[in-house]
Amino acid sequence: MSDPTPWGMFAAVGGIFVLTFVWLVCQVGLAVRASRREGALSRPALVLWIVAVAGMFTGPCVGLFGPATALVAAIRLGGAEGKDRDAYLAVLLSGGLATLMVLVAVVGALLSGAA
Repeated sequence: MSDPTPWGMFAAVGGIFVLTFVWLVCQVGLAVRASRREGALSRPALVLWIVAVAGMFTGPCVGLFGPATALVAAIRLGGAEGKDRDAYLAVLLSGGLATLMVLVAVVGALLSGAA
């Protein structure tokens, strides 16, 4: 007896691909927006943005980096202005999309019977 085709996992991979493209477009858009603003980006905002972007390329650790960096960005967003605000918004967006990607992968695995 052959195993059923894991359609749920195929759909999840396609969904994650689309979400990755959305993430990339949003990150580039916010980087361009920040580059057009006056003033310098603060060191904490820059480091957090770099960690959030790098975290998206860590495979399964995306589920850890995404929410963690988004939480820090949410805490710091209150008093941020200008370029820092754009950086924290980019990190929040990155964390939200990373969390959504993990959820899509888990649902796809459950639907395909892999989990």
